[in-house]
Amino acid sequence: MKKLYFGAHNDALTGLYNRRYFNYKLDDEISRIKRTQSVFSLILIDIDNFKKVNDTNGHLMGDEILKKLSCILKQSMRSIDIVARWGGEEFAIILPETDLNGARTFAERLRKTVEKYDFGLQVTISLGIVSTCDDLTLDELLTQADEALYTAKEKKNKVVAYSKFGYCET
Repeated sequence: MKKLYFGAHNDALTGLYNRRYFNYKLDDEISRIKRTQSVFSLILIDIDNFKKVNDTNGHLMGDEILKKLSCILKQSMRSIDIVARWGGEEFAIILPETDLNGARTFAERLRKTVEKYDFGLQVTISLGIVSTCDDLTLDELLTQADEALYTAKEKKNKVVAYSKFGYCET
């Protein structure tokens, strides 16, 4: 039964939660902030130039990078945070009780940790952040986080945060 539960909620390669379960938890977090008038942040992460890594070094090396990055993510989290493999080379993190500034600090620390880690080749990540205490829907929140990630990827290896006032880059 545990294997069935794990398989339904977790990514087979990394052991992190999968996208379907993450969306369920994200919806829970949106409901929680509406009840408690609190805040949380959402971070989307993408490994820069991952296709090139796979094309140049092979998919086994790509898989190893995904697994090592997953370990870094898990070790960087608080017990209340939720991390998932979003798909391909993308990951997602929910930071409950964390405002935009707190999420930016966390994301920048994570970006530097990944940049310094010995993967066997240079690996960098880009991160998009959105923080909310508003009545955003799951789709609106994901769209804003995705737009912030897209902006970060255009700038290569950056952290970009979105607020209702616009983008903030670090």
